Amino acid sequence: MHLQEAWQIVAAVLLSSWFIASVLEQLSTLRGLPKLLCAPMRRLEIAGLVPHWNFFAPTPATSDFYLLYRDMLEDRSLTEWRELFAKKRRPIWACVWNPGRRQNKALFDGCNSLMREAASERQEVVMLTLSYLLLLNSVSSAPHHEVTIATQFMIMVSPATIERRKFSPAFVSRFHRLEAPRHAAGVHPYS
Repeated sequence: MHLQEAWQIVAAVLLSSWFIASVLEQLSTLRGLPKLLCAPMRRLEIAGLVPHWNFFAPTPATSDFYLLYRDMLEDRSLTEWRELFAKKRRPIWACVWNPGRRQNKALFDGCNSLMREAASERQEVVMLTLSYLLLLNSVSSAPHHEVTIATQFMIMVSPATIERRKFSPAFVSRFHRLEAPRHAAGVHPYS
């Protein structure tokens, strides 16, 4: 065996081992994987030799956000909460073509930003932030009942796990008055 062939074998073994360690590291985030396999992977990850699943996100998302809204009608009654941008099952081709991903990312970023701001500021200040105004604009642009006078939105949070989801309200806005809907009078809203 020549020296060059020996180096090729050593390189192939090292790269194959690194690949297998990387796959095992990704699988170590799943529950039920034996701890015997996970412990060595953690040491390699800490040493920086094997990338972790959050390689591009130092603080990975641990929650899903849901934006809901309801209307106050002229008689002061409230409608049921409705989800804005309801999540649907992704088709198989979404791994290649998924234009709805931008909308979901914008919703996630807006909710995440608003939650941080709400934790550190008074509500009067939070109502002037860009994230609050963007979410309010999205809710105000959604379909409303013809006799709606005001709308309110809420951010619900759920742990991002495969297990049964537990939803909890994380932020509830004040009611905001809406202009009379022009389309209710038969006029196209964009005319």
